[in-house]
Amino acid sequence: MAVKLYSLGIFFYSLGIRIASFLNPKAKRFVLGRKHLIPLLKKSLDPDKERVLFHCASVGEFEQALPLWQKMKIEYPNYQYIFSFYSPSGYEYALQKHPNLSITYLPIDTQKKAKEFVQILQPTLAFFIKYEFWHHHLSALANAKTPVFLVSGIFRENQVFFKWYGSLSRQSLTYFTHFFVQNQRSVDLLKSLSHNNCSLSGDTRYERVLENKEAIFSDKIIEGFINQHKALICGSIWQHDIPIIKDFLAFINNDWKVILVPHEPQHFKWLTSIPASKYSQSIDYNNQVLIIDQLGLLSKIYRLANIAYVGGGFGKGIHNILEAAIYKIPVIIGPNHKKFQEATDLIDAGQAFVTQQENGQEILRKALETQELTLEKSFDLMLQKANVSGDILVFIKKHCI
Repeated sequence: MAVKLYSLGIFFYSLGIRIASFLNPKAKRFVLGRKHLIPLLKKSLDPDKERVLFHCASVGEFEQALPLWQKMKIEYPNYQYIFSFYSPSGYEYALQKHPNLSITYLPIDTQKKAKEFVQILQPTLAFFIKYEFWHHHLSALANAKTPVFLVSGIFRENQVFFKWYGSLSRQSLTYFTHFFVQNQRSVDLLKSLSHNNCSLSGDTRYERVLENKEAIFSDKIIEGFINQHKALICGSIWQHDIPIIKDFLAFINNDWKVILVPHEPQHFKWLTSIPASKYSQSIDYNNQVLIIDQLGLLSKIYRLANIAYVGGGFGKGIHNILEAAIYKIPVIIGPNHKKFQEATDLIDAGQAFVTQQENGQEILRKALETQELTLEKSFDLMLQKANVSGDILVFIKKHCI
């Protein structure tokens, strides 16, 4: 009964997205991207290679997958690695930044489409990154006897798995071979459901942001815009972040430059309320604000900041706070951060600061007073967490390959 209700819900969900696609550009990309999914997937597969599937919801999960993928392709260069995405944002980002990767959308989670996807792909291993518990896809992988791993997972008491009505979600967990999770609470919650196949491994993003930090990067446009000024970089922002950014702008003086990076850099019409130059156009270097309207720059340009604001905390949840924190700068976030272990760690370490709409200037002032010693200690803690994918690979080699 639960499976039938779930399948009915997926049907109406899919129908809703199709209707929305007539007006909503992201929904349209979601639908069109899946239109020729199976023929494109078949064409991309190498029949002479075993395959490993990495499934990512969007950009953040893709960044979490990369450290493990990089280690695996060194150890197992003859495998073909397939990245599947739920969100158009993640798909488009991967396509632009890593054009040589084999990427695909994940089909809508119906029993028929999931079974077809797995039968065509025939993966030797599958990794689901952090979230994404699509029941039919997990079931199809289990039926194909494909080992499935959750990487950098995190569980909370308020999730459906731990509710009286969460029987189908609990069943989905039984399809995982092993859970690699971020904190001890996740281990304890899984064990409360009799899942002892779990390890406290941490978050692969620590490795990824360290790689970004050590990579050589220069951008004459952005560096010329900042010049000798201090820089506030507001990354992965949405429309609901605008009020707090305007509050920051009212506080800082002409010694500062502000760089705004929308979460979807090519879709930012809602930012027109803030006078600014645009990265892709002729820049007025006398302006105080610059909008980055190009994908792939954010994680690199945080190195130019004196302080950062990471968006999403006034919506569904903050984005990648580690991308900024790795550069030993204070980071400000909105109140919706409870789902993110790294945010809790950075707040406890004194590097991250939580703002409400009404106290943005007060928090900005407090963040600017952060001591260098605090930032150094926080950075050292991050370095200690930067070998998660290596530990996962040791487990995979021992038990699966």
